Amino acid sequence: EKKCKSFFNIKYAITVNSWTSGLICAVGALDISPGDEIILPPWTMSACASAILNWNAIPVFADIELETFNIDPKKIENLITKKTKAIVVTSIYGHPSDIFKIKKIAKKYNLKIIEDVAQAPGAKINNRYIGTIGDIGVFSLNFNKHIHTGEGGVLVTNDDYLATRMRLIRNHG
Repeated sequence: EKKCKSFFNIKYAITVNSWTSGLICAVGALDISPGDEIILPPWTMSACASAILNWNAIPVFADIELETFNIDPKKIENLITKKTKAIVVTSIYGHPSDIFKIKKIAKKYNLKIIEDVAQAPGAKINNRYIGTIGDIGVFSLNFNKHIHTGEGGVLVTNDDYLATRMRLIRNHG
């Protein structure tokens, strides 16, 4: 955790037993209630939607950009309702998502951002590591990922409250 905090220049790094567990912690840390909606791309690991369903929230799929396979910022705004609470932003195949455009949308509607960077650790946009731009970044350490320990994940955030919530959820909910 100390090395990840230092590498990513972030306030908190929290290790978990799997990337999926990390997503579950991240969604739960946002105080999601049953029926809340979270926007995400359909082109990603099924665990992204499952983590949302774990909290009885509703996954809402926004289409992807054909060039990067990442969520298309132009497809997000029309999906936002009064029940929308967050956006899961993936960075597929090492391509950084257009996180700064998405962050503007999130700010406009007071939404949180979870960055799924399982496939792009170390990628940067505007000289910042992806995973550190939204509210929470989730990195995978699975055997088939870029940085692997056999299994595991790392959550990163600069938010005191979210860090505390994720630590509590990590420790048996």
